[in-house]
Amino acid sequence: MAVFQRWDHFPQIIDRFRMQTNQQFRIHIWNNSGHKLDIGDFPRDRILIVDSPENFGSKARFYLLKEAIGNPVIFLDDDEEIDFDFVEHMYSEWKAYGSQTVLGWFGRAFTGESYWNSILNPSQGTEVDYIATKAMIIDRKIFELSPELLNLPSEYDGVEDLYLCVLARSHGMKLFISEKKSRSIEDGKDQYHKLHDEKERLFQKFRMAGWRLLKDDESSLPLVSVIIPCFNYGQCVIEAIQSILHQTFQDFEIIIVDDGSNDGVTRKVLSDIKHPRIKVIYQKNRGESAARNNGIRNARGTYILPLDADDKVHSTLIEKYVWLLKNNPSLGFAYSGVQFFGDRSGLFADCFYEYNFSRLLTRNFIHITSLFKKEDWERIGGFNESITEAEDWEFWLNMGKHGIYGQLLPEPLLFYRSHDASQSTTRTAEKEKIIFPEILKIHSDLFLPDNISKINDEWNNKNKSTSIVVSSEHVRGIAEYIRSLEEEKRLALQEIYQSRGWRIISFLHKIRMKIPIVNRM
Repeated sequence: MAVFQRWDHFPQIIDRFRMQTNQQFRIHIWNNSGHKLDIGDFPRDRILIVDSPENFGSKARFYLLKEAIGNPVIFLDDDEEIDFDFVEHMYSEWKAYGSQTVLGWFGRAFTGESYWNSILNPSQGTEVDYIATKAMIIDRKIFELSPELLNLPSEYDGVEDLYLCVLARSHGMKLFISEKKSRSIEDGKDQYHKLHDEKERLFQKFRMAGWRLLKDDESSLPLVSVIIPCFNYGQCVIEAIQSILHQTFQDFEIIIVDDGSNDGVTRKVLSDIKHPRIKVIYQKNRGESAARNNGIRNARGTYILPLDADDKVHSTLIEKYVWLLKNNPSLGFAYSGVQFFGDRSGLFADCFYEYNFSRLLTRNFIHITSLFKKEDWERIGGFNESITEAEDWEFWLNMGKHGIYGQLLPEPLLFYRSHDASQSTTRTAEKEKIIFPEILKIHSDLFLPDNISKINDEWNNKNKSTSIVVSSEHVRGIAEYIRSLEEEKRLALQEIYQSRGWRIISFLHKIRMKIPIVNRM
Protein backbone atom coordinates (compact mmCIF):
# COMPACT_ATOMS: atom_id res chain seq x y z
CA MET A 1 0.00 0.00 0.00
CA ALA A 2 2.33 2.69 1.22
CA VAL A 3 5.74 3.55 2.53
CA PHE A 4 5.69 5.59 5.70
CA GLN A 5 8.32 8.12 6.57
CA ARG A 6 5.86 10.82 7.66
CA TRP A 7 4.79 8.93 10.77
CA ASP A 8 2.95 11.98 12.17
CA HIS A 9 0.38 11.69 9.35
CA PHE A 10 -0.47 8.10 10.16
CA PRO A 11 -3.36 8.79 12.62
CA GLN A 12 -5.18 10.81 9.93
CA ILE A 13 -4.62 8.11 7.32
CA ILE A 14 -5.78 5.21 9.50
CA ASP A 15 -8.91 7.14 10.51
CA ARG A 16 -9.81 7.57 6.85
CA PHE A 17 -9.42 3.86 6.24
CA ARG A 18 -11.48 3.05 9.32
CA MET A 19 -14.40 5.05 7.84
CA GLN A 20 -14.27 3.74 4.25
CA THR A 21 -17.63 2.80 2.73
CA ASN A 22 -16.07 -0.41 1.38
CA GLN A 23 -14.15 -2.39 4.01
CA GLN A 24 -13.10 -5.30 1.78
CA PHE A 25 -9.39 -4.48 1.84
CA ARG A 26 -6.16 -5.16 3.70
CA ILE A 27 -3.47 -2.55 4.35
CA HIS A 28 0.26 -3.25 3.90
CA ILE A 29 2.72 -0.65 5.19
CA TRP A 30 6.50 -0.46 4.99
CA ASN A 31 7.51 1.63 7.99
CA ASN A 32 11.00 3.07 7.93
CA SER A 33 10.15 6.18 9.92
CA GLY A 34 11.87 4.88 13.07
CA HIS A 35 8.61 5.38 15.00
CA LYS A 36 5.99 2.89 16.10
CA LEU A 37 2.72 3.28 14.19
CA ASP A 38 -0.37 3.13 16.37
CA ILE A 39 -3.33 1.53 14.54
CA GLY A 40 -5.75 2.15 17.40
CA ASP A 41 -8.87 0.00 17.06
CA PHE A 42 -8.34 -0.83 13.37
CA PRO A 43 -8.71 -4.63 12.92
CA ARG A 44 -5.26 -6.15 13.35
CA ASP A 45 -5.99 -9.00 10.93
CA ARG A 46 -6.44 -6.45 8.13
CA ILE A 47 -3.17 -4.57 8.45
CA LEU A 48 0.46 -5.61 8.03
CA ILE A 49 3.22 -3.26 9.16
CA VAL A 50 6.79 -4.11 8.24
CA ASP A 51 9.15 -2.14 10.50
CA SER A 52 12.48 -1.77 8.76
CA PRO A 53 15.54 0.40 9.48
CA GLU A 54 16.43 0.23 5.79
CA ASN A 55 15.26 3.01 3.53
CA PHE A 56 14.43 1.45 0.19
CA GLY A 57 12.58 4.58 -0.85
CA SER A 58 9.29 4.29 -2.68
CA LYS A 59 10.42 0.99 -4.24
CA ALA A 60 9.60 -0.63 -0.90
CA ARG A 61 5.92 -0.59 -1.88
CA PHE A 62 6.71 -3.32 -4.39
CA TYR A 63 8.34 -5.48 -1.70
CA LEU A 64 5.06 -5.46 0.22
CA LEU A 65 3.42 -7.35 -2.63
CA LYS A 66 5.17 -10.54 -1.55
CA GLU A 67 2.75 -10.70 1.37
CA ALA A 68 -0.32 -9.37 -0.43
CA ILE A 69 -3.10 -11.75 -1.56
CA GLY A 70 -5.81 -9.37 -2.77
CA ASN A 71 -6.42 -8.11 -6.28
CA PRO A 72 -6.33 -5.40 -7.52
CA VAL A 73 -3.61 -3.45 -5.71
CA ILE A 74 -3.97 0.20 -4.70
CA PHE A 75 -0.82 2.22 -4.09
CA LEU A 76 -0.83 5.33 -1.91
CA ASP A 77 1.79 7.78 -0.76
CA ASP A 78 2.03 8.58 2.93
CA ASP A 79 0.99 12.19 2.32
CA GLU A 80 -2.33 11.33 0.64
CA GLU A 81 -5.62 12.14 2.37
CA ILE A 82 -8.38 9.95 0.93
CA ASP A 83 -12.13 10.48 0.65
CA PHE A 84 -14.43 8.17 2.60
CA ASP A 85 -15.50 6.38 -0.59
CA PHE A 86 -11.96 6.17 -1.98
CA VAL A 87 -11.63 2.36 -1.97
CA GLU A 88 -15.19 1.76 -3.19
CA HIS A 89 -14.89 4.26 -6.03
CA MET A 90 -11.42 3.17 -7.18
CA TYR A 91 -12.44 -0.50 -7.24
CA SER A 92 -15.76 0.05 -9.03
CA GLU A 93 -14.11 2.32 -11.63
CA TRP A 94 -11.34 -0.22 -12.22
CA LYS A 95 -13.91 -3.01 -12.64
CA ALA A 96 -15.80 -0.88 -15.17
CA TYR A 97 -12.67 -0.25 -17.25
CA GLY A 98 -11.45 -3.85 -17.00
CA SER A 99 -8.41 -5.55 -15.53
CA GLN A 100 -6.20 -4.45 -18.45
CA THR A 101 -6.26 -0.87 -17.18
CA VAL A 102 -4.28 1.23 -14.73
CA LEU A 103 -6.14 4.10 -13.05
CA GLY A 104 -5.08 7.14 -11.06
CA TRP A 105 -5.92 10.81 -10.77
CA PHE A 106 -2.34 12.06 -11.17
CA GLY A 107 -0.94 11.38 -14.64
CA ARG A 108 0.71 12.71 -17.76
CA ALA A 109 0.16 12.40 -21.49
CA PHE A 110 3.50 12.58 -23.30
CA THR A 111 3.27 14.88 -26.30
CA GLY A 112 6.78 16.23 -26.73
CA GLU A 113 10.43 15.44 -26.31
CA SER A 114 10.56 16.17 -22.57
CA TYR A 115 8.83 14.64 -19.55
CA TRP A 116 8.11 18.08 -18.13
CA ASN A 117 6.53 19.37 -21.35
CA SER A 118 3.81 16.71 -21.22
CA ILE A 119 0.14 17.33 -20.45
CA LEU A 120 -0.37 17.09 -16.69
CA ASN A 121 -3.62 15.68 -15.29
CA PRO A 122 -5.94 15.86 -18.30
CA SER A 123 -9.67 15.33 -17.78
CA GLN A 124 -11.16 12.20 -16.26
CA GLY A 125 -11.32 9.27 -18.68
CA THR A 126 -8.36 10.48 -20.79
CA GLU A 127 -5.86 7.83 -21.80
CA VAL A 128 -2.37 8.82 -20.69
CA ASP A 129 1.17 7.46 -20.71
CA TYR A 130 2.00 7.78 -17.01
CA ILE A 131 0.13 7.37 -13.72
CA ALA A 132 1.81 8.21 -10.42
CA THR A 133 1.77 5.58 -7.66
CA LYS A 134 0.61 8.25 -5.22
CA ALA A 135 -2.96 7.00 -5.92
CA MET A 136 -2.91 4.13 -8.42
CA ILE A 137 -4.96 0.95 -8.85
CA ILE A 138 -3.54 -1.88 -10.94
CA ASP A 139 -3.92 -5.62 -11.49
CA ARG A 140 -1.35 -7.49 -9.41
CA LYS A 141 -0.64 -9.82 -12.36
CA ILE A 142 1.82 -7.20 -13.62
CA PHE A 143 4.16 -8.32 -10.84
CA GLU A 144 3.75 -11.95 -11.79
CA LEU A 145 4.47 -11.17 -15.44
CA SER A 146 7.47 -9.04 -14.48
CA PRO A 147 9.02 -10.26 -11.22
CA GLU A 148 11.95 -7.89 -11.77
CA LEU A 149 9.72 -5.18 -10.26
CA LEU A 150 10.36 -6.75 -6.87
CA ASN A 151 14.09 -6.14 -7.19
CA LEU A 152 14.62 -2.93 -9.13
CA PRO A 153 18.17 -1.53 -9.37
CA SER A 154 19.06 1.69 -7.59
CA GLU A 155 18.85 3.76 -10.79
CA TYR A 156 15.04 3.64 -10.45
CA ASP A 157 14.90 5.05 -6.91
CA GLY A 158 12.05 7.55 -6.79
CA VAL A 159 11.05 7.00 -10.41
CA GLU A 160 9.86 3.41 -10.23
CA ASP A 161 6.33 4.53 -11.12
CA LEU A 162 7.47 5.59 -14.61
CA TYR A 163 9.19 2.23 -15.00
CA LEU A 164 6.00 0.47 -13.89
CA CYS A 165 3.87 2.40 -16.40
CA VAL A 166 6.16 1.62 -19.34
CA LEU A 167 6.16 -2.02 -18.28
CA ALA A 168 2.35 -2.11 -17.97
CA ARG A 169 1.95 -0.64 -21.46
CA SER A 170 4.38 -3.24 -22.84
CA HIS A 171 1.99 -5.90 -21.51
CA GLY A 172 -0.94 -4.31 -23.35
CA MET A 173 -2.41 -2.39 -20.41
CA LYS A 174 -3.95 1.06 -20.91
CA LEU A 175 -3.68 3.97 -18.48
CA PHE A 176 -6.58 6.30 -17.73
CA ILE A 177 -7.20 9.32 -15.51
CA SER A 178 -9.73 8.54 -12.77
CA GLU A 179 -11.87 10.83 -10.65
CA LYS A 180 -9.80 12.50 -7.95
CA LYS A 181 -10.61 10.87 -4.61
CA SER A 182 -7.48 11.83 -2.69
CA ARG A 183 -5.25 14.85 -2.23
CA SER A 184 -1.82 15.56 -0.79
CA ILE A 185 -1.61 16.71 2.82
CA GLU A 186 1.71 18.28 1.90
CA ASP A 187 2.41 19.68 -1.56
CA GLY A 188 5.54 17.57 -1.99
CA LYS A 189 7.24 20.20 -4.16
CA ASP A 190 10.66 19.71 -2.61
CA GLN A 191 10.49 15.97 -3.16
CA TYR A 192 9.39 16.27 -6.78
CA HIS A 193 11.98 18.95 -7.46
CA LYS A 194 14.71 16.55 -6.35
CA LEU A 195 13.44 13.99 -8.84
CA HIS A 196 13.28 16.46 -11.73
CA ASP A 197 16.48 15.28 -13.40
CA GLU A 198 15.81 11.60 -12.70
CA LYS A 199 12.34 11.74 -14.27
CA GLU A 200 13.76 13.41 -17.37
CA ARG A 201 16.66 10.95 -17.62
CA LEU A 202 14.38 7.92 -17.45
CA PHE A 203 11.90 9.52 -19.85
CA GLN A 204 14.65 10.01 -22.44
CA LYS A 205 15.94 6.47 -21.93
CA PHE A 206 12.53 4.92 -22.62
CA ARG A 207 11.71 7.35 -25.44
CA MET A 208 14.90 6.47 -27.28
CA ALA A 209 14.19 2.77 -26.76
CA GLY A 210 10.76 3.05 -28.35
CA TRP A 211 8.97 2.92 -24.97
CA ARG A 212 10.12 -0.59 -24.24
CA LEU A 213 12.24 -2.10 -21.48
CA LEU A 214 15.46 -3.64 -22.73
CA LYS A 215 16.42 -7.01 -21.29
CA ASP A 216 20.05 -7.94 -20.82
CA ASP A 217 20.00 -10.44 -23.68
CA GLU A 218 18.54 -7.99 -26.19
CA SER A 219 20.20 -4.72 -25.23
CA SER A 220 22.45 -4.85 -28.27
CA LEU A 221 19.60 -5.37 -30.72
CA PRO A 222 18.10 -2.27 -32.36
CA LEU A 223 14.34 -1.83 -32.48
CA VAL A 224 14.40 -0.36 -36.02
CA SER A 225 16.49 -1.33 -39.04
CA VAL A 226 16.74 1.35 -41.73
CA ILE A 227 17.35 -0.20 -45.16
CA ILE A 228 18.89 2.02 -47.87
CA PRO A 229 19.43 0.48 -51.33
CA CYS A 230 21.93 2.53 -53.32
CA PHE A 231 22.83 2.45 -57.00
CA ASN A 232 25.07 5.31 -58.17
CA TYR A 233 23.62 7.75 -55.62
CA GLY A 234 26.83 8.57 -53.79
CA GLN A 235 26.12 12.30 -54.16
CA CYS A 236 22.82 11.90 -52.25
CA VAL A 237 23.18 8.99 -49.84
CA ILE A 238 25.12 10.92 -47.18
CA GLU A 239 22.20 13.34 -46.84
CA ALA A 240 19.84 10.38 -46.38
CA ILE A 241 22.15 8.87 -43.75
CA GLN A 242 22.49 12.15 -41.85
CA SER A 243 18.71 12.52 -41.67
CA ILE A 244 18.56 9.16 -39.87
CA LEU A 245 21.50 9.83 -37.55
CA HIS A 246 19.82 13.06 -36.42
CA GLN A 247 16.57 11.33 -35.39
CA THR A 248 15.02 12.07 -32.00
CA PHE A 249 14.62 8.28 -31.70
CA GLN A 250 18.01 6.60 -31.55
CA ASP A 251 17.35 2.86 -31.22
CA PHE A 252 18.18 1.92 -34.81
CA GLU A 253 20.74 0.48 -37.19
CA ILE A 254 21.38 1.51 -40.80
CA ILE A 255 22.01 -1.07 -43.53
CA ILE A 256 23.11 0.26 -46.91
CA VAL A 257 22.94 -2.17 -49.81
CA ASP A 258 25.17 -1.18 -52.72
CA ASP A 259 23.29 -2.55 -55.70
CA GLY A 260 26.35 -2.91 -57.93
CA SER A 261 27.16 0.81 -58.25
CA ASN A 262 29.59 1.48 -61.11
CA ASP A 263 30.48 5.13 -60.57
CA GLY A 264 33.58 6.14 -58.65
CA VAL A 265 31.85 8.67 -56.41
CA THR A 266 29.40 6.15 -54.96
CA ARG A 267 32.04 3.48 -54.47
CA LYS A 268 34.30 5.96 -52.69
CA VAL A 269 31.51 7.34 -50.47
CA LEU A 270 30.34 3.90 -49.36
CA SER A 271 33.84 2.56 -48.76
CA ASP A 272 34.63 5.59 -46.56
CA ILE A 273 31.66 5.03 -44.24
CA LYS A 274 32.95 4.03 -40.80
CA HIS A 275 30.17 4.24 -38.24
CA PRO A 276 29.21 1.74 -35.49
CA ARG A 277 25.53 1.89 -36.47
CA ILE A 278 26.02 1.56 -40.23
CA LYS A 279 26.65 -1.61 -42.19
CA VAL A 280 27.33 -1.65 -45.94
CA ILE A 281 26.45 -4.74 -47.98
CA TYR A 282 27.64 -5.19 -51.56
CA GLN A 283 25.82 -7.15 -54.27
CA LYS A 284 25.67 -7.36 -58.04
CA ASN A 285 23.11 -5.08 -59.68
CA ARG A 286 19.77 -6.83 -59.20
CA GLY A 287 17.37 -3.93 -58.64
CA GLU A 288 15.85 -2.15 -55.66
CA SER A 289 13.57 -5.01 -54.59
CA ALA A 290 16.46 -7.47 -54.40
CA ALA A 291 18.58 -4.89 -52.58
CA ARG A 292 15.84 -4.23 -50.02
CA ASN A 293 15.30 -7.95 -49.46
CA ASN A 294 19.03 -8.46 -48.98
CA GLY A 295 19.17 -5.66 -46.44
CA ILE A 296 16.12 -6.86 -44.53
CA ARG A 297 17.46 -10.41 -44.36
CA ASN A 298 20.51 -8.99 -42.59
CA ALA A 299 18.45 -6.69 -40.34
CA ARG A 300 18.34 -7.29 -36.59
CA GLY A 301 15.51 -4.91 -35.80
CA THR A 302 11.89 -5.73 -35.02
CA TYR A 303 10.74 -2.97 -37.37
CA ILE A 304 11.92 -2.19 -40.91
CA LEU A 305 12.12 1.29 -42.43
CA PRO A 306 13.11 1.37 -46.13
CA LEU A 307 14.58 4.66 -47.35
CA ASP A 308 15.63 5.50 -50.90
CA ALA A 309 19.21 6.75 -51.16
CA ASP A 310 18.19 10.07 -52.69
CA ASP A 311 15.50 10.92 -50.13
CA LYS A 312 15.64 12.10 -46.52
CA VAL A 313 13.31 12.20 -43.52
CA HIS A 314 12.16 14.60 -40.81
CA SER A 315 14.01 14.25 -37.48
CA THR A 316 10.88 12.93 -35.70
CA LEU A 317 9.76 10.38 -38.32
CA ILE A 318 11.00 7.19 -36.63
CA GLU A 319 9.82 8.29 -33.19
CA LYS A 320 6.32 9.05 -34.47
CA TYR A 321 6.13 5.84 -36.53
CA VAL A 322 7.20 3.69 -33.58
CA TRP A 323 4.81 5.50 -31.25
CA LEU A 324 1.90 4.91 -33.63
CA LEU A 325 2.57 1.18 -34.03
CA LYS A 326 3.34 0.62 -30.34
CA ASN A 327 0.07 2.21 -29.29
CA ASN A 328 -1.99 0.50 -32.01
CA PRO A 329 -0.99 -3.20 -32.05
CA SER A 330 -3.58 -4.04 -34.71
CA LEU A 331 -1.87 -1.78 -37.26
CA GLY A 332 0.45 -3.37 -39.79
CA PHE A 333 2.48 -0.34 -40.82
CA ALA A 334 2.75 3.43 -40.51
CA TYR A 335 3.28 5.93 -43.32
CA SER A 336 3.26 9.70 -43.61
CA GLY A 337 2.69 12.52 -46.03
CA VAL A 338 5.41 13.58 -48.46
CA GLN A 339 6.92 16.87 -49.55
CA PHE A 340 9.21 17.58 -52.46
CA PHE A 341 12.72 19.00 -52.32
CA GLY A 342 15.39 19.46 -54.94
CA ASP A 343 14.11 20.69 -58.31
CA ARG A 344 10.62 21.06 -56.92
CA SER A 345 9.04 22.16 -53.62
CA GLY A 346 5.64 21.81 -51.99
CA LEU A 347 3.51 18.88 -50.89
CA PHE A 348 3.11 15.66 -52.83
CA ALA A 349 -0.71 15.71 -52.71
CA ASP A 350 -1.09 12.11 -53.95
CA CYS A 351 0.53 10.87 -50.72
CA PHE A 352 -1.90 12.29 -48.15
CA TYR A 353 -4.71 9.75 -48.48
CA GLU A 354 -5.98 7.90 -45.43
CA TYR A 355 -5.46 4.18 -45.77
CA ASN A 356 -8.13 2.50 -47.90
CA PHE A 357 -7.41 -0.89 -49.43
CA SER A 358 -10.12 -0.37 -52.05
CA ARG A 359 -8.36 2.78 -53.28
CA LEU A 360 -5.02 0.98 -53.19
CA LEU A 361 -6.28 -1.48 -55.81
CA THR A 362 -6.41 1.27 -58.41
CA ARG A 363 -3.43 3.44 -57.50
CA ASN A 364 -0.54 3.68 -55.08
CA PHE A 365 -0.53 6.50 -52.52
CA ILE A 366 1.91 5.02 -49.97
CA HIS A 367 5.60 5.78 -50.21
CA ILE A 368 8.10 3.03 -49.51
CA THR A 369 9.48 4.90 -46.48
CA SER A 370 6.98 3.35 -44.10
CA LEU A 371 7.54 1.37 -40.91
CA PHE A 372 6.50 -2.30 -40.80
CA LYS A 373 7.43 -5.44 -38.89
CA LYS A 374 10.13 -7.73 -40.20
CA GLU A 375 7.92 -10.71 -39.40
CA ASP A 376 5.24 -9.33 -41.74
CA TRP A 377 7.84 -8.94 -44.50
CA GLU A 378 8.71 -12.61 -43.98
CA ARG A 379 5.05 -13.58 -43.90
CA ILE A 380 4.29 -12.16 -47.36
CA GLY A 381 7.55 -13.29 -48.94
CA GLY A 382 9.29 -9.92 -49.10
CA PHE A 383 9.50 -7.62 -52.11
CA ASN A 384 8.75 -9.15 -55.52
CA GLU A 385 12.09 -9.14 -57.31
CA SER A 386 10.52 -9.77 -60.72
CA ILE A 387 9.09 -6.24 -60.75
CA THR A 388 11.37 -3.37 -61.69
CA GLU A 389 8.89 -0.48 -61.48
CA ALA A 390 6.34 0.49 -58.80
CA GLU A 391 7.52 -2.43 -56.65
CA ASP A 392 6.34 -0.55 -53.56
CA TRP A 393 2.78 -0.61 -54.89
CA GLU A 394 2.91 -4.39 -55.35
CA PHE A 395 4.34 -4.72 -51.82
CA TRP A 396 1.47 -2.77 -50.21
CA LEU A 397 -1.08 -4.74 -52.22
CA ASN A 398 0.50 -7.96 -50.98
CA MET A 399 0.40 -6.67 -47.41
CA GLY A 400 -3.29 -5.83 -47.72
CA LYS A 401 -3.97 -9.19 -49.33
CA HIS A 402 -2.64 -10.76 -46.13
CA GLY A 403 -4.76 -8.53 -43.89
CA ILE A 404 -1.88 -6.20 -42.99
CA TYR A 405 -3.19 -2.63 -43.16
CA GLY A 406 -1.63 0.78 -42.54
CA GLN A 407 -2.31 4.15 -40.97
CA LEU A 408 -1.46 7.61 -42.27
CA LEU A 409 0.38 10.16 -40.14
CA PRO A 410 -0.91 13.31 -41.87
CA GLU A 411 2.39 15.17 -41.64
CA PRO A 412 4.94 15.59 -44.45
CA LEU A 413 7.69 13.63 -42.65
CA LEU A 414 9.32 12.28 -45.81
CA PHE A 415 11.31 14.54 -48.12
CA TYR A 416 11.10 13.19 -51.67
CA ARG A 417 13.87 14.39 -53.96
CA SER A 418 12.67 15.69 -57.32
CA HIS A 419 15.39 15.45 -59.94
CA ASP A 420 13.22 16.98 -62.66
CA ALA A 421 10.18 18.98 -61.59
CA SER A 422 8.45 18.52 -64.92
CA GLN A 423 8.84 14.75 -64.86
CA SER A 424 7.97 13.75 -61.24
CA THR A 425 4.24 13.16 -61.75
CA THR A 426 4.73 11.84 -65.27
CA ARG A 427 7.22 9.25 -64.08
CA THR A 428 4.81 8.00 -61.43
CA ALA A 429 2.02 7.72 -64.00
CA GLU A 430 4.27 5.93 -66.49
CA LYS A 431 5.47 3.46 -63.86
CA GLU A 432 1.92 2.56 -62.87
CA LYS A 433 0.84 2.36 -66.49
CA ILE A 434 3.63 -0.09 -67.27
CA ILE A 435 3.34 -2.22 -64.16
CA PHE A 436 -0.45 -2.40 -63.73
CA PRO A 437 -0.98 -5.36 -66.11
CA GLU A 438 1.86 -7.22 -64.37
CA ILE A 439 0.30 -6.61 -60.94
CA LEU A 440 -3.00 -7.92 -62.23
CA LYS A 441 -1.29 -11.13 -63.29
CA ILE A 442 0.54 -11.55 -59.99
CA HIS A 443 -2.57 -10.90 -57.89
CA SER A 444 -5.25 -12.24 -60.22
CA ASP A 445 -7.13 -13.74 -57.25
CA LEU A 446 -7.24 -10.35 -55.55
CA PHE A 447 -8.76 -8.74 -58.66
CA LEU A 448 -11.52 -11.27 -59.15
CA PRO A 449 -14.84 -9.41 -59.55
CA ASP A 450 -16.34 -10.94 -56.40
CA ASN A 451 -13.29 -9.99 -54.35
CA ILE A 452 -13.27 -6.46 -55.76
CA SER A 453 -16.92 -6.04 -54.79
CA LYS A 454 -16.29 -7.36 -51.28
CA ILE A 455 -13.26 -5.09 -50.74
CA ASN A 456 -15.12 -2.04 -52.04
CA ASP A 457 -18.07 -2.66 -49.75
CA GLU A 458 -15.85 -3.21 -46.71
CA TRP A 459 -13.54 -0.23 -47.14
CA ASN A 460 -16.01 2.30 -48.50
CA ASN A 461 -18.09 1.73 -45.40
CA LYS A 462 -15.10 1.69 -43.06
CA ASN A 463 -13.63 5.09 -43.80
CA LYS A 464 -13.66 7.99 -46.20
CA SER A 465 -10.46 8.88 -47.99
CA THR A 466 -9.28 12.42 -47.45
CA SER A 467 -6.71 14.60 -49.17
CA ILE A 468 -4.46 17.44 -48.16
CA VAL A 469 -5.55 20.82 -49.49
CA VAL A 470 -3.44 22.71 -52.01
CA SER A 471 -4.21 25.39 -54.58
CA SER A 472 -7.32 25.02 -56.76
CA GLU A 473 -5.13 24.87 -59.88
CA HIS A 474 -3.13 22.03 -58.38
CA VAL A 475 -6.30 20.20 -57.35
CA ARG A 476 -7.65 20.38 -60.90
CA GLY A 477 -4.34 19.10 -62.21
CA ILE A 478 -4.45 16.18 -59.79
CA ALA A 479 -8.01 15.34 -60.82
CA GLU A 480 -7.05 15.35 -64.49
CA TYR A 481 -4.05 13.17 -63.76
CA ILE A 482 -6.18 10.67 -61.82
CA ARG A 483 -8.76 10.48 -64.60
CA SER A 484 -6.11 9.91 -67.25
CA LEU A 485 -4.39 7.30 -65.12
CA GLU A 486 -7.64 5.51 -64.46
CA GLU A 487 -8.33 5.42 -68.20
CA GLU A 488 -5.01 3.72 -68.78
CA LYS A 489 -5.85 1.17 -66.11
CA ARG A 490 -9.30 0.53 -67.52
CA LEU A 491 -7.75 -0.23 -70.90
CA ALA A 492 -5.29 -2.61 -69.27
CA LEU A 493 -8.08 -4.30 -67.37
CA GLN A 494 -10.17 -4.63 -70.50
CA GLU A 495 -7.38 -6.25 -72.43
CA ILE A 496 -6.55 -8.74 -69.70
CA TYR A 497 -10.01 -9.68 -68.62
CA GLN A 498 -11.40 -9.92 -72.14
CA SER A 499 -8.63 -12.33 -72.99
CA ARG A 500 -9.99 -14.57 -70.26
CA GLY A 501 -13.59 -14.15 -71.26
CA TRP A 502 -14.56 -12.15 -68.18
CA ARG A 503 -17.32 -9.63 -68.26
CA ILE A 504 -15.36 -6.43 -68.13
CA ILE A 505 -18.26 -3.98 -67.99
CA SER A 506 -19.51 -5.31 -64.65
CA PHE A 507 -16.01 -5.40 -63.30
CA LEU A 508 -15.26 -1.80 -64.30
CA HIS A 509 -18.42 -0.61 -62.62
CA LYS A 510 -17.29 -2.11 -59.31
CA ILE A 511 -13.82 -0.56 -59.30
CA ARG A 512 -14.80 2.87 -60.57
CA MET A 513 -12.90 5.39 -58.54
CA LYS A 514 -14.57 8.38 -56.99
CA ILE A 515 -12.49 11.53 -56.78
CA PRO A 516 -12.83 12.98 -53.23
CA ILE A 517 -14.12 16.48 -52.80
CA VAL A 518 -11.26 18.69 -51.67
CA ASN A 519 -12.10 21.76 -49.66
CA ARG A 520 -9.80 24.69 -49.07
CA MET A 521 -8.34 24.68 -45.54
